[in-house]
Amino acid sequence: MQKKSSKITNQAGEIISSIRSHIAEATTKVAGIVADEFNVVKKAVKKKLKKKKATAPKAKKAAKKTAKPAKKKVTKVVRKAKKAAKKSASNRMKK
Repeated sequence: MQKKSSKITNQAGEIISSIRSHIAEATTKVAGIVADEFNVVKKAVKKKLKKKKATAPKAKKAAKKTAKPAKKKVTKVVRKAKKAAKKSASNRMKK
């Protein structure tokens, strides 16, 4: 009985060590792939940032503004004159 149980534990130990070695290989492969992909993404981001910086400094020249005569001032004066005329007319009626 002792031999059978020790034989089974030896086989279990071999299986576990084989699984551990497979896991170790897989983690190194995954780490390598992730590092490569990280470098690719990093380069792509740098390219995008360079393109954005290159297009940003271009500025359009502002068009010259021409001064137009203010029509609002005229209308304000007319309104004030109308109000003054109404007040004077109402004052005349009161007298």
